[in-house]
Amino acid sequence: MYKFNIPIEKKIRVIIDTDAKNEVDDQFAIVQVALSESFDMKGFVAAHFGKEKSPHSMQDSYGEIVKVLSMLEEHGNIPVYHGAEDALLSEDEPKDSEGARLIIEEAMKMTKGRFLLPV
Repeated sequence: MYKFNIPIEKKIRVIIDTDAKNEVDDQFAIVQVALSESFDMKGFVAAHFGKEKSPHSMQDSYGEIVKVLSMLEEHGNIPVYHGAEDALLSEDEPKDSEGARLIIEEAMKMTKGRFLLPV
């Protein structure tokens, strides 16, 4: 594969929130983003997909992200964060997680006088 260098200021900051162990489409997105030179990957956030298929679906998604990145020999190059274990019960009770903190941290960064929002 031909690699080219894009200056960091030209790259698009990206965070991917994915329930990777739920359906097969997420693995394709992980590969596409991980191999693209166009993105400044800030990390993958493992999302839960309910309790019907698995009582620990967020951890299943986390493991799947790590597995795909390992197959690409990219594990360790792009951070993987744990998301919330389950759904919000109400808007008044947020769920803390590594992934939520990453999204907030990236959203609060400023570049060239303007706020950048996570993707």
